[in-house]
Amino acid sequence: MDHQEDLLGDHEIFLQVQLYFLNLILPLCNNIGWTLINQTTDWRRALLQPEVLSTVCYYGYRECIDAARSIYRRWYLNPARNPIPMSLRSTVYCMVVREGSHGEFEFLWNRLKHELVPSETVNLLDGLACTKDRSRIVWVLNQHLNNESVIREQDMPRSISNVARSRNSNQITWIWMQDNWSQLFSKWGKTVRQLNDFKIFADSITDKGTVYRQFQLSLDKINASIVWNIEPIEIIGEISVIETIYNEDRDLYTIIFNRIISVNTQIMLTFNYLGQLNNDIDGLFLSSYVRSSNQVRRYFVASQMGPISARRALPCFDEPIFKATFSLTVEHEPQYRAWSNMPVENQTNLSSGLILTRFKKSIPMSSYLLALIVADFDCLTRHDTGLYRNVTMSVCAQPERKDDLYYALDIATKRIHDFEEQYQINYPLSKCDHIAVPNFDIRKRTICNHFFLSIIAFVYLAAMKNFGCILYSETRLLYNNQTSTSLNQQQAALIITHELSHQWFGNLVTPSWWKDFWLNKAFAEWMAYIATNKIHPDWNLYEQYIAQQWLLIMQDDAISFSHPISMQITQDKQIISIFDLIIYSKGSSLVRMMLHIMSENTFNRGISKYLRNHLYSTVEKLIFGKY
Repeated sequence: MDHQEDLLGDHEIFLQVQLYFLNLILPLCNNIGWTLINQTTDWRRALLQPEVLSTVCYYGYRECIDAARSIYRRWYLNPARNPIPMSLRSTVYCMVVREGSHGEFEFLWNRLKHELVPSETVNLLDGLACTKDRSRIVWVLNQHLNNESVIREQDMPRSISNVARSRNSNQITWIWMQDNWSQLFSKWGKTVRQLNDFKIFADSITDKGTVYRQFQLSLDKINASIVWNIEPIEIIGEISVIETIYNEDRDLYTIIFNRIISVNTQIMLTFNYLGQLNNDIDGLFLSSYVRSSNQVRRYFVASQMGPISARRALPCFDEPIFKATFSLTVEHEPQYRAWSNMPVENQTNLSSGLILTRFKKSIPMSSYLLALIVADFDCLTRHDTGLYRNVTMSVCAQPERKDDLYYALDIATKRIHDFEEQYQINYPLSKCDHIAVPNFDIRKRTICNHFFLSIIAFVYLAAMKNFGCILYSETRLLYNNQTSTSLNQQQAALIITHELSHQWFGNLVTPSWWKDFWLNKAFAEWMAYIATNKIHPDWNLYEQYIAQQWLLIMQDDAISFSHPISMQITQDKQIISIFDLIIYSKGSSLVRMMLHIMSENTFNRGISKYLRNHLYSTVEKLIFGKY
């Protein structure tokens, strides 16, 4: 429906089309109603309810709008006695803001200022984005530029996109973005990747008009904030360096020696390297959160090495084909704990008062899977989760959210056992950590030609599959049956299963080049539905897949500027663009087709053989086809 509305929004028949859609969906709306649905007995209706009600209210159906306002008024007068069901809060907030007064908008904004539950924060932002008042639209957008904004950093892309999605504010958002290029990219554009992303976006706008100078100023500011940190190389032995060359466009550091080195000769390069802790989720980054118990801000360090950000943290051969072992040692304050891919080997108390944590040497893996986090988080742990041997499974989060980790621990322990049974290959490490990281959303910036408006679209990749140390956005790992929705629970189960599947398919065996990475994403996406369906057959995930993935990608893949799932990659800036719905949804649809053609047993035998024959190696797409 959204697609048809975008095409017909400026045509005379638009209202008739909306009325037609409303008549199609009204019988379903009347059947579902506003009464809270028990998700344990009717999962599909529970998931459908907010979508159906939001759509009917959006089309201006008065009974729907009045019902939303009535629920809001009862909650407003007595929140403790008349709580709005979590699954309907976004719908109710949106209707009240869209149809209501400035006072209602202010009331919800003030609640946002003091809200500490991430899922409720998202509900409030979604609702506030529905305003039709031009001055409030601009005011909300301007809040994203404030240094002390109440909107969390990880919520800003979603918030801007939600404002832009409305037909009332679409053009307003575009004008606002043109007027505020300098501020937007002085706030977020501080790395080489962001520089390249911005250049791609800027080049795609053929008619920049009066904002051309602002594009140039933004590029200048981004360039000025990038610091290159490689110091002179220390040379020990007979080989000496006669020249070094750094190619900024290719992120390539070339070292020319005084003589030719024979094939298979082992040499050791020692770099004195001073890195930076940035705030932009690339390489190693510094972030913080505010503890709800005492309102004290706590800082932590975390990593995001994928797809090509390991080079931001340390000198390395930062391509998937070059697997290596990694030995990490970290010094940190006693109140903090360090996690990485491997278990801790030993710890030493230093005279400085710091603790030195040394991790075991890693198994061979690609650089984008390297992980490190230093934080004051608490964990829930089980030690008997493997099929073939004991695997320690931990789920971790900020201390106040520890009680929201039990569901994640249950899903993770069941899934690792099932995957070992399915693949007939034991999980290769002795532990697997699942860590909910505040302010952690891996944002992929794409160019979105939204028919009559070009905007930056932000696609959320809510977790990173690091070998043995998986990092998640808080809203994707945490689940509380009092404050979370049915959708939150399903998303948590699917993403945990998706990332665990990658531990074999993608981490243990890795495509050698980016053009074949669709195999990673596609396989994990389909396996997430299969494996989660075994735990929750009542969710009817196979039917959901058809609507959420297969039908959706049929529409997107029909667009003229769609792309094949396997693309030739020759420049770093192209890598970011491949992780989209085509890779996930179209790719997983192909995997689903293969499974149904071969039968599940034959398919699983082929996967097991493929993995077993290429353990700890990289492979090309053509090799996969042999199995």
